[in-house]
Amino acid sequence: MTKGNTLVIVSSMDLVHGNSAGKHRMRLYSKAIHSKGNNVFVIHFSTDNVTKYRIDFKNDNLLPNLVENFKSSNFISRIFLLNRIIKSFPQKSSFLLYPTSKSYFDFIFVILTKTINKFKIFYELNEVRKFSITLDSTNISIINSPYKYFKIKYKYLFAVLSEFIYCKYDGFITISNNLLNYKTIEKFRKIRIPILTDYDLKTSKLLIGEGELHFRIGFTGTINIKKENLDVFLHALSKVKNKRKIEFELYGFIDEDNLTKLDFLRKKYNLINLVTYCGEVDGKEVLQLLKKFHLLVLPRGNTLQNQFGFSTKLADYMCSGIPTLVTNVSDNSLYIIDSINGFIIEPDSVEAFINKITYVIDSYSEKASKIAQCALETANKSFNYSNYSSLLTEFLFLDFENKK
Repeated sequence: MTKGNTLVIVSSMDLVHGNSAGKHRMRLYSKAIHSKGNNVFVIHFSTDNVTKYRIDFKNDNLLPNLVENFKSSNFISRIFLLNRIIKSFPQKSSFLLYPTSKSYFDFIFVILTKTINKFKIFYELNEVRKFSITLDSTNISIINSPYKYFKIKYKYLFAVLSEFIYCKYDGFITISNNLLNYKTIEKFRKIRIPILTDYDLKTSKLLIGEGELHFRIGFTGTINIKKENLDVFLHALSKVKNKRKIEFELYGFIDEDNLTKLDFLRKKYNLINLVTYCGEVDGKEVLQLLKKFHLLVLPRGNTLQNQFGFSTKLADYMCSGIPTLVTNVSDNSLYIIDSINGFIIEPDSVEAFINKITYVIDSYSEKASKIAQCALETANKSFNYSNYSSLLTEFLFLDFENKK
């Protein structure tokens, strides 16, 4: 039984505050490790701070206790501060890097934690960043947007180079089967921890009531038009609206570029009154928000980014008690059986979306309740964080136990 050890999660992303998927996933990692009698800390290396938190839980609620907070606008000073914090941990500590688009930080992390201080280090592999960056570079030219063009090239270069130091890590935690089999890590120690949840999984029903005028479709999470394949999906809705009464609402963070693209598509497909961006919502309120819809969607296309990643939104969706429609990308087909615990179609097909949404609407009163119940059972069996507590703990700390 691995207990009494320390896990330190390090990132250039704030994993303590906000509503990001990264924060949610690392909260559940912390909960899993903490439940086995181990300590958890988070270090945030930002543009002007280096912050250390101790993570505790009370009544299942995360309690981040600020231990140290060093402010400095000088990059070199922050590196020395980070090294000082790393040195402060006992040798029976494992460090986990939660990577971001700032791939240069991977090198800082490896040098300070592994090379200088000789700690065990692990890597949270939830996407192949060079594929994500390639997706973002679509339609950006050196002539029209030179700054953006070179910024993307810079990020891509560091994303590629960061894979050359994978050999320095003691193991990888992957979120999907495709990442587990990613050629670059094929010879290294690794496990797969899928998308996770800790919701109280109780059956929730929502059927079309007599007073409903429209079939309500929902989406939550970071909104990226290209990644989420919203052009194809909205095109399909423009056809469905001629047959059925529908509404589509989107909640989550969206940057200015994607908001402009969304407005363009709403006008292009004559969906101004039927498609609405409703802003961001607190993570604690997501599950209740989802219950107001009839159908939740993940319309992602068949891109390399999507095939290697795995949308964490699916766990939230399946816990909501509302049927979910997904495309057959990444690991979705491992968990979704069409018309049994959700709906699944091949990606990138306007016709497939039209046919499936129409079918869902027409058969809703007959099938929705049973599908939602099966989805809850799948989520409890496949995504509940407690199912992976022992696996994750042993993976991170087993060598310490063997040395006792």
